[in-house]
Amino acid sequence: MTQKIDTHHLFLILKKSLAPLRNLLREHADKKYLRKYAPDDILAVLVAAATLRTSIKTTLKILSLRITEQKTNKNQPADPILKLIDKGLPPEWFISELLSKITTTEAENAVNRALKQQFYLAKRLGIIPEELYSAIDQHEIPVWSTPGRNLIVPINIKTKKYKYGHRYYVGALGNNGFWLAVAFIIERPPGHADHRDLGEICRFIVERIKTFTKKFKLRLNLADSKFFSKSVWGVFSELGVPSLCIAPKNSKVKKMVLHHHRKNHYNYAPGAYPYRLGENTFTLLIVPRPRYKREASKHNTEDDIVNNYVTLLTNTSPNGIINASFEFRSRCTKGLCGAIRSWIETKSERDYRERSNIEVLFRMGEAVRSRSNTIKPQIRVLLYGLTLILYNVYVIWRKLLEESTVSDVEGGEGKKRGVMV
Repeated sequence: MTQKIDTHHLFLILKKSLAPLRNLLREHADKKYLRKYAPDDILAVLVAAATLRTSIKTTLKILSLRITEQKTNKNQPADPILKLIDKGLPPEWFISELLSKITTTEAENAVNRALKQQFYLAKRLGIIPEELYSAIDQHEIPVWSTPGRNLIVPINIKTKKYKYGHRYYVGALGNNGFWLAVAFIIERPPGHADHRDLGEICRFIVERIKTFTKKFKLRLNLADSKFFSKSVWGVFSELGVPSLCIAPKNSKVKKMVLHHHRKNHYNYAPGAYPYRLGENTFTLLIVPRPRYKREASKHNTEDDIVNNYVTLLTNTSPNGIINASFEFRSRCTKGLCGAIRSWIETKSERDYRERSNIEVLFRMGEAVRSRSNTIKPQIRVLLYGLTLILYNVYVIWRKLLEESTVSDVEGGEGKKRGVMV
């Protein structure tokens, strides 16, 4: 039955999104406590801790005060978070004991099932664009703990006092400002039983992306310079995924940029050259920065020239063939040469800029990350994954509201967009 969109649907989306986590808690819960506390009650506390950006202990105190206020003042509007509580507010020891029974792999799998469920929910609601980009990126969270234990790895935080922490990888799908997280994996330190290198992590994420995009058009898979490696691009080539990433300006890339600049008689123009990385050959795109962004120097050194170009690595070609390299260099702007120039410039000016949306995902995820000083990695992994689930809930709900508003403007009253969750 199709209904008008209201806040009731927000709670339905949230409950469906949290179903895999609820099932995981039910599996490990002691049956004698299920009569008094339901898994929904624990999830309500975790969601409240995320939205309040505080610890579980502090959240329990706040929720207890809110429940007391609601009982004394019945005319007060109902607290939306309290609607998630089914039987009662569970004590802190019960939550800690239950979450400690979960393994890291179980938490990771439950989060991925939740992300999968959210994607297919958005697909059923018809709010996913037909043409999609995918993006892969990593997020680091500093942690005060002993390196090599509890999934602690060296991180690249600029502040020197934070040298170690957790690093997790996320795969996202979207276009035109609508992006959903679809894959989540935590990095294990070397020597861990479930350790995966960067290539294996990317394989896991890309295989999930390919599964989700069977009935959609995947335009490009986007990554930054951290993924410029033989193992990663070997996976992209093997799985046949059209990909694009920033190429770090190492000595080999610098020589190719300077060679390109000389061949164009010291004029700034786009070009493409075969670039061998491991056992595969890809295409290095050399794109000049816009004139207003170029650094003007009196000496015009080689470094100045190189900095005025953007270098990208791709496994696609203008004719759409994947894993095909090509070479192009011309200052002509008409005909076939003009079309190839336009294709190269589009990769840097439009396509690669879509990658910034996954960084927005991480920033918004940090706004709903609960704080914890626990040394138990499974609890932290569950809290990290919860930020992605809540981000997806927000994106789906915002898209539904936007389309409902458009329908109100275009169709007037009586033609509002309906939704069936």
